[in-house]
Amino acid sequence: MEDPLKRKAAMAKQATKMQLTVQERSDAELATLKDQFGENPKEALENLYVTQGLSIKRIAEMHKVSEYILKKWFKKFEIQTKDGDGAKRLDIFNRARTLGILTVLEDRERQILEYHYKEGKILTEIAGELGIAIDAVKYIQKKALSKLTRQLVLSSSSDK
Repeated sequence: MEDPLKRKAAMAKQATKMQLTVQERSDAELATLKDQFGENPKEALENLYVTQGLSIKRIAEMHKVSEYILKKWFKKFEIQTKDGDGAKRLDIFNRARTLGILTVLEDRERQILEYHYKEGKILTEIAGELGIAIDAVKYIQKKALSKLTRQLVLSSSSDK
């Protein structure tokens, strides 16, 4: 019969080894990105995606990196993608701004949306600047976008 203390120690050692493996994998992926995109991969990816308008698929093909890894790093670098929820949220903000509906928001809500969508600041940067937790920024952003969505629905139904 195996000693429970030895078994527990072996399990703890294995768990530590697995954590290092995840970190090592992340470091290896970053090293690969730096090989492909230079010392500042975030800036290079933003240039290719935002400025040059290349798709994630095209960037992955050009640099022989999997789309999965590239999407993961877009998320890690907080680069807004045009597809999916990010585009929908940006569209809601832009339509509300155009229609003058941002006035329904509280000052903090409006400030967070403007920092993010108008000035292009990332959420961690906004959290630091405002001295609040990133989860609070995400919650306020979500609440503000819900308010704007309701207002847009109301304004479009009153236009008919």
